[in-house]
Amino acid sequence: MVAASKPHEGNRLVQNLKKVVQQADRSITWAVFADDDPLMLRRLGEALGKESAAIIPAPQNLWSCGGHALEDAVVWAINELAVVSVVLVGSSAAGVPVSDPILAGRAAADESENTLLASVRASERKRRLAQEDFSQQVQSLVNVHEVGHRVARGSLALHCLFYRAESGVFTAFDPRDGSFRALIN
Repeated sequence: MVAASKPHEGNRLVQNLKKVVQQADRSITWAVFADDDPLMLRRLGEALGKESAAIIPAPQNLWSCGGHALEDAVVWAINELAVVSVVLVGSSAAGVPVSDPILAGRAAADESENTLLASVRASERKRRLAQEDFSQQVQSLVNVHEVGHRVARGSLALHCLFYRAESGVFTAFDPRDGSFRALIN
């Protein structure tokens, strides 16, 4: 006989949440899922220092690894920890795939193109792809009935931040219109 497992069994995000809860000296009211950028995590820890928050670092590109890891972890936090705030923090330094298919025999780069300009373009493309990935992750989470329903009735606050690693600036993401707006440091 095969035993059916619960969706959170084997979910690394849930397992890390459980570890933080075991170490906590009070109940957790904020669940923060953030890309694993060390500088960003330090800034988040400082900003949330007075809150009862579990900050769960995980590479943004692994949030959906193996299905719905992030969604399952958020639902688990809502149901098991009774969190009232969920924060998602993506980063422009997230490891999203940025390589295009390559045509063999083609010049690697346009000879007239400035290498600095090429570097800026590559960095901007990586940021844009990381933002798009983050936006899709947030939209997927909002579409989970339990999350969307609680946000709509006001029993759960969902905060979506995107960290611009190249400038150290946080932007707020609004899932209703897909916009990013800079937050003042």
